[in-house]
Amino acid sequence: MKNVSSRIIKIFACVALAVILQLHTISISNASNDKFESVPYASEFDWVLVVEGHAIENFLNYPGSEINSMNKFTASFKETGAKFTLRGIQTPSYDCNKYEEFWYHDGRPIGQRRACNVPTPATEQGAIILCAQPNQERFVRSSANCLIRLFLEARLNQSIVAAIVVPQNLFEPIASELAHLNFLEVQAGTKATDGNVTVRLVSNPSGYERHFYYADHRQM
Repeated sequence: MKNVSSRIIKIFACVALAVILQLHTISISNASNDKFESVPYASEFDWVLVVEGHAIENFLNYPGSEINSMNKFTASFKETGAKFTLRGIQTPSYDCNKYEEFWYHDGRPIGQRRACNVPTPATEQGAIILCAQPNQERFVRSSANCLIRLFLEARLNQSIVAAIVVPQNLFEPIASELAHLNFLEVQAGTKATDGNVTVRLVSNPSGYERHFYYADHRQM
């Protein structure tokens, strides 16, 4: 009887998660341009992916729940027009659009919704920027995983990710988490092997910067 009850609870949890993913999808198409007004480094790149993360409190919080608590991340995309500014040309007006949403539990992805194809322009230089939010130190693993997922999606689209920008208080924790994702720090006086995927991690406010490369452990 207990096994049957446990299965029913798990089925209910899965259905509830599917419903909330669908509800969030309804309003995923457009994002406010206002959020880009205070985004650091936005004017230095051709495009930016701005990531906002927060905890979802008390969702599916019942005895025996295996996916409470949860974190949600929303990635919004905008072209900045920096390439025109550098040439002294008037910058066109670009819309801000939501690109993708992720749900995490205990650092593991459990849900994902994409509003459109990978929006980052091929061959153009951009940045992935994690916005500062209250209590972010509680879900550093999820933040690092989400940032790397977006980084790899952009890379697969032949886009140039010049930097991943994170709040200064999260710089060291996220740098540590990258090691768990097989990204090793490039030591002073050395460089990553040609062909390696490399990440430039930068703090906001500025002051900290490190470079990492992906290490395939099968080749080590």
